[in-house]
Amino acid sequence: MKYVPACEYNPYEAVKTNIISTQNAIVAAFNAVVIKETTNKLSINADYIEIQEGA
Repeated sequence: MKYVPACEYNPYEAVKTNIISTQNAIVAAFNAVVIKETTNKLSINADYIEIQEGA
């Protein structure tokens, strides 16, 4: 959720969407060995997730 009025109207959904979803993406990346034991960098943006190899 990127729109402030929507987040203010329903803060629980904003936390669930923005924070918990980001945490899930980080956990999935570690479980997939995208970051663990590598020099890869996980870049998380509001619109996408990017893996930068050797960063």
